[in-house]
Amino acid sequence: MTENSICKRHSIMVNVASIQMYCEHFIIEAQTQIYEKPNLMGRGKITGKCPKGARITYIGRVYRQSDPFYFARTLANLRSSEPFITHYRGLVFKNCIVSDFKIEDKGDDFIYLKLTVATADYIQGNPGDTAS
Repeated sequence: MTENSICKRHSIMVNVASIQMYCEHFIIEAQTQIYEKPNLMGRGKITGKCPKGARITYIGRVYRQSDPFYFARTLANLRSSEPFITHYRGLVFKNCIVSDFKIEDKGDDFIYLKLTVATADYIQGNPGDTAS
């Protein structure tokens, strides 16, 4: 049996603010708030909509510095800093802020990081560009 691209996957290096991580999982969540009223026939009618901000979650590994909690302090500071831009496989996310994060130190040469950022901007990018 020969291997093809669906049988193998490599981590992708991404920069999220000042942190470089090897992303193994990536999730985008977005919602639109729908406003609806019943009409005279009793059926619902959409009267308006409001897009909510997107949440982008990166799950992967970060090479551990000498201080394993360096990233915890950095991410805590990012939660209150200026918005930043991040990229993933040709997608561009502007005006991002850190929403939440989880750091696991299992004694390896790297730490496990789950980082969620939020943006109210539209997702941009070139679908043909798969570089990080």
